[in-house]
Amino acid sequence: MGRPSLPDQSQVSRLLRGMTPWDLEDLLLVFEETLRRQSRSCSSSRPFTLDVDTSGPVADGRTYENTAKGYFPGARAKRGYQLDTAYVPDYAEILAVFLDRGNVPPGKRFLDVMCAVAEVLDGWERIGLVRGDCAQGTVEYMRFLLEHRLAFLLREKAWKAARRIGPLVPERLWDPVDPMLAATEGPGMHLSLDDGSRVGVRRVLSRCLGKQGCAYRSLCTTLSKQGARRLYPGEVVELYNQRGGSIEIDFKADKGGIFINHLRTRSFHGIWSFLITAFLTANLLSMFRAEHLAGTPLESLGTAGMIHKLLRMPGRINTQEQMIDIVVPSGHPLGDALVRSGCG
Repeated sequence: MGRPSLPDQSQVSRLLRGMTPWDLEDLLLVFEETLRRQSRSCSSSRPFTLDVDTSGPVADGRTYENTAKGYFPGARAKRGYQLDTAYVPDYAEILAVFLDRGNVPPGKRFLDVMCAVAEVLDGWERIGLVRGDCAQGTVEYMRFLLEHRLAFLLREKAWKAARRIGPLVPERLWDPVDPMLAATEGPGMHLSLDDGSRVGVRRVLSRCLGKQGCAYRSLCTTLSKQGARRLYPGEVVELYNQRGGSIEIDFKADKGGIFINHLRTRSFHGIWSFLITAFLTANLLSMFRAEHLAGTPLESLGTAGMIHKLLRMPGRINTQEQMIDIVVPSGHPLGDALVRSGCG
């Protein structure tokens, strides 16, 4: 408020280039405080699923700060960064963001991500289930989750026995998930905790039929296979695959919607600041959709749809002291829906 116009691209670039570690720390506090005050994750009265993911923004130019060669799917021998995030699919909210050099092993920031989430949530109680891929599926990380009494469903990292044991399992023991996928119980494992106790962890093997034959993988979980709340092997695999629908599809669509694939600067702290601002924007849009668009024709808009359609709707903004009036054209389909939502 009080500015005659929005900053142009050159002003944004100068701001990002000038970001310092202290500015970044202040911005992270804004990100966290916004979540504490406004997010549905922080106000939830029931536990929710938390999806943890590592992705690699590619920045192959030599002038990008702190880039390094690392693991980037579909971009071998490229340089870039490792981006670790924690995402709540129930509410489409990002609770933690970390950026590192590209040569940092995927999943290395997992403990930092989990502690950042716990700090925002003021504890661990709201986290009902932690899902992660093989970057998070290590014995060290399983012990961490067990010691904090958190349920988990992780793809196990580098358990080569799955390829040896899978073909020996009789066909009748495989639980069909779909025509190309099946699951069965695998040999369990026990982990020793710092207090001297030993906790059992369940293994579920999956078999996926592909062009190169059958691929066998192992999921490790604390989800029960007995009692009233038991999940059969096929149900465990389906629950894990829902992660692909949340963080692999919805979340990546959100990232495309807020244009983070195009880094706005070559400064490391500027890039991290840009990513935090972009994810903060995505969170605010998600909160706005839940509060104002639920039950209207606009409730199905994702982050990309809101940015490309709703925010580009023609209109006029009038400011008077502390009041902001948004005037939208009558007869515009999105404008009429926005008015019916109570925002107009």
